[in-house]
Amino acid sequence: FGVCPTVNQSSTAAVNVTFISPYFQATGSGGSFLLNAGINSAANGTGTHIPLFQVDNNGNVFAASGYTAVSTNTAINLKPRSTYTTSGTGVALCSGVTFSPTSGQVYGVSITPIYNEVTSSSANTDLLVNRTQTSIGSGAQKLIDLQVGGTSQFSVSNTALISMPTTNTATTVGATGAASTLPVAPVGYLQVVIGGTTYKLPYYNN
Repeated sequence: FGVCPTVNQSSTAAVNVTFISPYFQATGSGGSFLLNAGINSAANGTGTHIPLFQVDNNGNVFAASGYTAVSTNTAINLKPRSTYTTSGTGVALCSGVTFSPTSGQVYGVSITPIYNEVTSSSANTDLLVNRTQTSIGSGAQKLIDLQVGGTSQFSVSNTALISMPTTNTATTVGATGAASTLPVAPVGYLQVVIGGTTYKLPYYNN
């Protein structure tokens, strides 16, 4: 069936083209869905229902093969409904999901674009973090924070300060041979936080 109303409103009027509002007094142990769309394996609904898109009674959305924007050159925008006034997560990926394969490779999040820009002057960025700091608190401000078990392993602050633990550091070279002679004066120093202590690493132009 098709739902094709014509809406012509003004002022503060509201509209619901499709309105679903059941009262769940009690539910069984099976799935409870507000919407369960899919295809059937046989004619006249006599086969098995194969779900392709579902919305359960808790508002969780399930899709069989991901989400694709309807229009060309249009991004899929995942965002919270309103402004946050307390701490929280805007968009959570793989939250509460446990991977337990016995072989193969698992990717929590995979970014795999394909570029085909022959004789093009286009620029490409696979991951962009561009925050707007209208006003920020006094706590730590990080553009990225990579953690294992809640412990930070690598982070970059909003001022491009890199921080990491002492896990992959060493006080000796650990290899034979001599290093090349460095220039007398470095061009500058890169500040890096290692194990909570700020160090300055000299860098040279050759």
